[in-house]
Amino acid sequence: MRSVIEERGLAEYVLSLRGEGLSSREIAKRIEQEKGIRFAHTTVAKFLKAVREERRQITQDVVQRMLTPTVPADLEALERAKQMLLGWLDMDLKVREKLQVIDRLAKIIETRLKFAGAEPEENVTVKLYDFDDSAYPED
Repeated sequence: MRSVIEERGLAEYVLSLRGEGLSSREIAKRIEQEKGIRFAHTTVAKFLKAVREERRQITQDVVQRMLTPTVPADLEALERAKQMLLGWLDMDLKVREKLQVIDRLAKIIETRLKFAGAEPEENVTVKLYDFDDSAYPED
């Protein structure tokens, strides 16, 4: 379904004004002043939101098509890195160094989740340990 902005042939004009940094209110006002057509700023905002969503979906599809062939090899590389880091935990490392290894393992898990499409919510991190290393001296 086309928006009223598209029906009036103003889609490119609205996008160019948005590209100049104008707000939805400013765009609606400019259209009224220059074209004599009155739109509510919410109409402009809904149009811009629909365009953003359409472009987001297109971008997501393109990225998905580009990444799909490389995902298996990337996941194998992550698995090798994980195994290497797990091996380091058995070594004679300082507590702080072991915690850094654990943090890197957590990042690998987060990356794998992203590849799987199960990206954690914002501000959520994978935590593999729950302890305060400040009680331990810096060897």
